[in-house]
Amino acid sequence: MNTKRLQTAAALPAAAPEISARGANLEIEETQGPVGSHPVPEGFEIDLADLNYLRWQRVENIDLFVRLEELDPADPGEISGCSLWICGAGLDTMIRANSCEGRHVIGPVGHCVGILQAASIRRLVDESGAGASIMMGLREFYSKPHSTAFSGATLALSGGDRPEARVCFGTHCLGVLRPWLVERFLECARIRIDLEDK
Repeated sequence: MNTKRLQTAAALPAAAPEISARGANLEIEETQGPVGSHPVPEGFEIDLADLNYLRWQRVENIDLFVRLEELDPADPGEISGCSLWICGAGLDTMIRANSCEGRHVIGPVGHCVGILQAASIRRLVDESGAGASIMMGLREFYSKPHSTAFSGATLALSGGDRPEARVCFGTHCLGVLRPWLVERFLECARIRIDLEDK
């Protein structure tokens, strides 16, 4: 896979996070200027584990993702190959669970194991804010969302002082999200779903 450097003059803020395009990894070099001074190309993704994720969480054409860890890792922090994505904004917000083809692959190249649409995301965010534990069935997603068909996968969120999220298929856990990333993921989901539709 070819790696390119995207040169921008006074386009993005200093220490911009690494971002990747579907199909190719792109790095943005450090430049000066506020984030709103240059349009961000569509089809880019930001890892929520990146410390600079805050500048991108309100940009509607940027997909946000987190990699899930193994439930019982051989090494601490071992990723499972599954990831959760926040796509779109407002009523078009979607959470998508992806099964990636490789442990170090960035981007939605694997099988989509299911989605949550705006109404379900709102419920997830509201109930998690109250400290509740909740399990939601994920919907099928082919070329477009199928709102009445369940995929068989679930997203389970355990509330409390140390929240944890799990994506499961039947009794098999596809991966977990640890407390600090759960809070970050839910915060970004709330912000995206609160953004006005254009």
